[in-house]
This record gives sequence, structure tokens and C-alpha cells, in this order.
Amino acid sequence: MPLAAIPHHQPTGSRFVPGVGSMPDAVYLSVQLDGVPKWVVGTPSRSRASWLVALEDGRVLSVDAHGRLNPAGQLAPGQPPVGMIDPDGDLALLPMPADVSVRSVPVVLPDGLLYVAGSGDVVRTARGTIMREAWDALPDARIVVRENYAAVYAGQTSRYTHGVLGDTVEATALIVFDTETLAEVYRIVLDDGLVFEGLTPLWADIDGNGVEELIATVADEEVGARIRVYAGDTGSQIAEGPLIGRGGRWRHQLVAGAFSEDGVIELASVLTPHIGGMVQFNRLSGGEFPVVAELRGFTSHVLYSDNLDMAVAGDFDGDGRVELVLPDQERRNLAGLRRDGPEDIEVAWIVPVDGMVSTNLAALTLADGHLALAVGTDSGLLHIWLPTE
Repeated sequence: MPLAAIPHHQPTGSRFVPGVGSMPDAVYLSVQLDGVPKWVVGTPSRSRASWLVALEDGRVLSVDAHGRLNPAGQLAPGQPPVGMIDPDGDLALLPMPADVSVRSVPVVLPDGLLYVAGSGDVVRTARGTIMREAWDALPDARIVVRENYAAVYAGQTSRYTHGVLGDTVEATALIVFDTETLAEVYRIVLDDGLVFEGLTPLWADIDGNGVEELIATVADEEVGARIRVYAGDTGSQIAEGPLIGRGGRWRHQLVAGAFSEDGVIELASVLTPHIGGMVQFNRLSGGEFPVVAELRGFTSHVLYSDNLDMAVAGDFDGDGRVELVLPDQERRNLAGLRRDGPEDIEVAWIVPVDGMVSTNLAALTLADGHLALAVGTDSGLLHIWLPTE
């Protein structure tokens, strides 16, 4: 279980939550906020479940499973919150380091923090000591970790001007390093013209060999974005997905999981989420990473936003299968998509939201193993679905 409540759910960067839900028949709660929500994070707490909601102006509110609201702190406008359970068992806002990049999300480790500073340095704090590496990390990069290794996008460049993630600064390097010492393990540097188009790679054992690979989105002006799979222990490229075929087109990698009935790990992503978003599932096949199923009409991202967490995977309806949960193209409904057979995707369930989705999806696993889900909308509402008793 993560040590902290974060927008991307897992420290590995894979947006998956364990447990069993009861969607679409879950207990529904709508909470009126006094502003438009931008971010939501949640965790089990003394009051069963709690969420922190960051509003557009940076105010942070706590919301419990009964819909009770309390002030919880202040962040810079647009800054993602990180939640921690305090000694009383309540969800509290993590105090941010003074030099943290307000567009990034610190990693909470057992003895300290790992984060991207506003300067682009990667910083490790532990037991009163501070280590720092000047790696020129993206200001909105998120460090993702597995065991004692971490990965971050670095080497800022403006050579790819697509800009759909809120700026035209992308990464030319992916650095893997030791979480304790910041010692560099290896560095993947892209050829001229290529960039890593995203905020974070994703750790996942996509080939079933017991070692987690790194999955990244690579793009250029000629053929747009494609998915690459790198060996997690060496950084060597082991597979690449299909090219889009034109520049200015993005793929949003989301989560790896056992979506299909045969249990083989697949990557879920959305092709061009801003223009007719196509949900796709890729499966490793030798040195290729082909699309094996796709379904149009859904989105996972708002144009020019730094919120890349508008989707999550888990068994939200309790049928024993994993769904990908994300908004429809208009962002007025949430849908649970299930892999159906070797090449198909079906809509397992759908629930409306009042307004348009304005936050990430914030799912959590309760102490009894059941799933809860929350999302905010531009109408100033927080929608919560709790498991049936």
C-alpha cells in the first residue's frame, strides 16, 4: 500500500487500485464545495474514508465518508496535494518542502521524501540529511519508484512544440537511480527530434519475467507519439508500439494490468484523448507492442492540463474482472470498460456526473478490501461512490 495518498494512486506510476467495488449500484454521495475542484486524493481513515480536495485557488478541504467538510490547508493554485494519515487517524495534507516544484508530486519514503525541486534538481531528504542531483528534471515530472529504484524524466527541451500538457517543455532523457543514494543506475537519452511526451514513465512487469519494465511515451514532429518498453534493469529497448503517422498526435499511457480473461498483462492507453479519444490495449509480442483491442468515445485528459490522472483501473463492479474507469468524451459520465474476448472492449457500467469532470479520479481501498471512488466537476461538486454495506 502506498505510504501517501497521491493523484496517480501507485508509486510505480500505474493507476491501479486493488479491492472490490459495487459500481454502478454503490452508495452515492454528492458534496457541494465552495469552488471548482482541481485535484482529489483519498485514503482509508478513522472515519472509514477521507479525501483531500484542492480547489482551483489552492485551498484544500478535507471530506469524509459522510460528506463533512473541513479546511485542510493551502497550496499554490494548481499544485497537486499529497495526503498522509496523522497520529489521530485522520487524513492530513503533507507539508511541502520550500523548494519543491509546485507542479510535481513528492514521493513519501519510510524515512523521508524524494522530490523534484523548482530548479530541476532531484532531492532526497532522510533523517535530517539532504542529497541533491542537478538533473534538469521537468518541472511537472513525477518520480516513480519500485523497490530501491526510481525513474524521472529530465533533460528539458523545447524541440517538440506540441504543448498539449500545458507547456512546450518536454524531456530528452529518462534517468533511473537509487532511491537511497541518488546514484545513477542508467540513463536513456533520445535521438535528435524525439522527446518523452508525458510527466512520468510507468513501472510494470509487462512481459511476466518477474522484473518490472519501464513504459514510456516517445514523440516527434514527424509521426507523433508511440509507446516504448524498456528493460527495467538495463534500459535497453525491448519493444515499440505502433506509430500514429503524423506529428501533433498524443497517446496517453495509463495503467498496466490483467484486463483480459487469460490474465496476460496489457497496457491501457488513450489515443488522441482530445479528438475522438480511442481507448486501446497493447500486448507484448516479441519486439512489438501491438494494439489488440480499441474503443472510441472516451477521454483521459483535458487539453493543456497537467492532470494526467483522469483514469484508474480496478474491479469496481465486483465481478472479478478489472475495468478501466474514465470519462466519456464529453466528460459528463464515468464509464467502466472491460475487455471482452481477444479483441473487444465493452462498457460494463456507466454513471452520470453533474457537470464536467474537472479533477483526477481518486479511488481508494478501504480497510475491508472494498473500493470507493471520488471525482470533482466544474459545477463545484465532489461525487463519491462508496461500497454497499
